[in-house]
Amino acid sequence: MVPISGRNAGGMSGLEDLLGLDAPLEEKLRAYESRQRAAGSKTAALYDAFIARLDAGEAADTAPKRGDFLPPFALPNADGELVSSGALLRDGPLVVSFNRGTWCSYCLLELSALGEAYSEIRAQNASIVSVMPDRAARTKSIQEAFNLPFQILTDIDNGYALTSGLMISLGPELREQMTAAGIDLEERQGNDAGFVPIPATYIVAQDGRIVGGGADIDFRRRFPVASILDALRMLNESMGA
Repeated sequence: MVPISGRNAGGMSGLEDLLGLDAPLEEKLRAYESRQRAAGSKTAALYDAFIARLDAGEAADTAPKRGDFLPPFALPNADGELVSSGALLRDGPLVVSFNRGTWCSYCLLELSALGEAYSEIRAQNASIVSVMPDRAARTKSIQEAFNLPFQILTDIDNGYALTSGLMISLGPELREQMTAAGIDLEERQGNDAGFVPIPATYIVAQDGRIVGGGADIDFRRRFPVASILDALRMLNESMGA
């Protein structure tokens, strides 16, 4: 992975040592959250209120769950080429990771962890993609900076997140805080709507059915990489692979 600062990568600062830490993703996420709180970050308090609002509104109730069929997609990659779920599933199971954007430090930690686990995921005959609303120029810079061996797909105007029951509004307070921190969401997404997906990770069988993973309104938590691998192994065993 190319050494970078969190700010240069499009996210928040203070990530470089965590990205290189030999530890599970969950531990890195907790460490980053702890740093934000220890620094008395206003953003941490706003995030707490934001997550409480989503929880009260049962925002994740419409998200796909295990046993559901993941809605099909055809989305552009960083080079502008359309990538379809149907084509990917013809070759084996698929891991789909919804991320808020290249500005989100928690998302960058997850993308890095998935990149590190890529060979193990491929060993289970599975492929992996990340889906986020950022434009191709942004996703390409992250792919190159992190040396990611999988594709990041652009969900234009969060249309696929909406179809999947995952689209949410950041709200004015968080938008104002992000702008103050130098994060121009309109420039990154190509619109000023202020929507992002609920972070989610799905393990999808070749028939399109979700066999593992799920969505979590608390974006500071992510589906463990070890659990992704376990779900793929169980799927392959059930198929006699």
